[in-house]
Amino acid sequence: MNIFLRELRPFWTRADPTPLPTVERLAKHLSTDLNRYSRKSLVFARVEAGLIRRRREIGLDGSTNSRWDREHFFRRDPVSGAHKPS
Repeated sequence: MNIFLRELRPFWTRADPTPLPTVERLAKHLSTDLNRYSRKSLVFARVEAGLIRRRREIGLDGSTNSRWDREHFFRRDPVSGAHKPS
């Protein structure tokens, strides 16, 4: 439900969920002040969506599948296209 409301925030007055704790944590990690954007603006919705999309690359979501992990511990087999441990 939060995803739906987050995307509608700039267009629907009743849609104004608080940012997810993950978004706040990522913004803090990247030294991004979410308070400098109006929560009802399209810019805020895009910043929030971008943080959600990039959380695995940044590595703060608790997963072990960050971009760094994929690039450094796996390689693609040129014949089969399958990932092989390096």
